[in-house]
Amino acid sequence: MDKRVVPARVRLAIIDFDIGKAPRGAVSRFCQQHQISRSVFYKIKSQAEQVGETAALSPLSRRPKTSPKRTSQVTEELVIQVRQDLKRTGWDAGPLSVESELQRLGYQSPSRATLARIFSRNGQVKPQPKKRPRSSYKRFVYPQPNDCWQLDCVEFELDNDGGNRHIYQVEDDNSRMVLSWNHDVSENGRTAILVFTMAIEDYGMPRRVLTDNSTSFNSTRRGLSAPLEAFLTPLGVEMLTGRPGKPTTQGKSERLHQTLIPFLEAHRPINTCEELDQHLADFADHYNRVRPHQELGRITPAEAWAATPKAEPPIPLARPQAEPSKQPIFPRHIQGQYAVGDKIIVQRKADKTGKVHVAGCHIYLGKVHRGQLIQIELKETTIQLYDENGDSLGIVARPAPGGRKNLSLASQNLNFVCH
Repeated sequence: MDKRVVPARVRLAIIDFDIGKAPRGAVSRFCQQHQISRSVFYKIKSQAEQVGETAALSPLSRRPKTSPKRTSQVTEELVIQVRQDLKRTGWDAGPLSVESELQRLGYQSPSRATLARIFSRNGQVKPQPKKRPRSSYKRFVYPQPNDCWQLDCVEFELDNDGGNRHIYQVEDDNSRMVLSWNHDVSENGRTAILVFTMAIEDYGMPRRVLTDNSTSFNSTRRGLSAPLEAFLTPLGVEMLTGRPGKPTTQGKSERLHQTLIPFLEAHRPINTCEELDQHLADFADHYNRVRPHQELGRITPAEAWAATPKAEPPIPLARPQAEPSKQPIFPRHIQGQYAVGDKIIVQRKADKTGKVHVAGCHIYLGKVHRGQLIQIELKETTIQLYDENGDSLGIVARPAPGGRKNLSLASQNLNFVCH
């Protein structure tokens, strides 16, 4: 038994033990009875004679008298300063990020484990003993750039009542490169197509695209075709979607948001869309070309993009030519329309009275749907409406062009007026 874990009652018995009056073998029997070694017995006895009986009742400190290899106070202060600078500017400030920043600044960095200990003893981190270890996650990555792109949207609120903006980012799965970005007042197919057009012009065509189940991105699970699908599918791009309620499927996009939002928060106030544009451009430049990425082996996304050959672009799908007599005729003035087969998909936002306007027709859905983004499927003879969750709100017969006609669908609580 080590002397540092000897119970106080045993220590007291050792202190009171009179070796001079004890018979031969008494010390050995005492040590055997209390399961301690003779060396521990004599060390405690010596401690009581040197520093006093009271001090001998407590274990000795394990702290060494000298620590020649301990990180100097100057180095610790530099490490803490670099960490605080990273946090202030909105970037990750873990051990690996601090190590990379120290090396970039020309300093010799302590090891990752030493940095973690410095953070801990200086109160820079909060213990999280129940946090799931990184080793428990199963990571997957496509082998080449352009094998798969990920698209997601995150909401950000401008200052001075500037309103909310939905930020779109396209990220390459292999290299983690931010390929394009934009923002709009809502999550819609128009802006999704715009950011993809920008990325395709600069980096080529992806073979696959992974998104969530947004009605603007991918509505396959609802039996519909979203605007982005209608745009990319004819180009031969395979559309992938995550499982409902499982955001870890889009883990790379979600992790990108966790880096972007703190960066934007650190640069407030952001009052205008122009200021937001500039910060998004600054973020993408630093993220792609300056900040080493842990999952890429401590190189930047731009270096990873350049280091690997690109995947072959997909083959566009052949479009069968329909007979002219069977081509449906749709009004040309419908904005934001996407042709899918014999139907057109449009999106409209219900106003404060629960009304949407499409193809010269006013459709009253009721106040329960006010402010919602409604997806509308136009065919030559029918109009079908779906809510934000992809659930059908009803279907009505489409009036012939011209004139005015009032229709109602009582079972669906829809009122239909055509002008």
